[in-house]
Amino acid sequence: MGKYSLPEMPYSYDALEPHIDARTMEIHHTKHHQKYTDGMNGALEKLSPELQSKDIVDILSNINDVPDDVRGAINFNGGGYDNHKLFWMFPTHFFPKRISCFTAIVHTHIKNTNVIPV
Repeated sequence: MGKYSLPEMPYSYDALEPHIDARTMEIHHTKHHQKYTDGMNGALEKLSPELQSKDIVDILSNINDVPDDVRGAINFNGGGYDNHKLFWMFPTHFFPKRISCFTAIVHTHIKNTNVIPV
């Protein structure tokens, strides 16, 4: 798959106000999610070319195939990267319906992957 980059936001940072303010969204995207992205890329460099060519979801789904010395970093950073990618994708119309952020994320994940998280 190669190096990962921070995904672009599908909406503006202020799109979720008043529920989540623009500054919080900007920091969460440009600092927090970027840290997961950087950590995941650094950990991926330590994997075999075969594993590096896989999507992060495939790697995480087969985490026992990852060498012990880098498994924790892949699990933490790769999981954080993918969870945040899902967070940015959820539709903003969930907030007016008062559906929780977590429910929106899980709904989007199931819709996009047909996988029910456990």
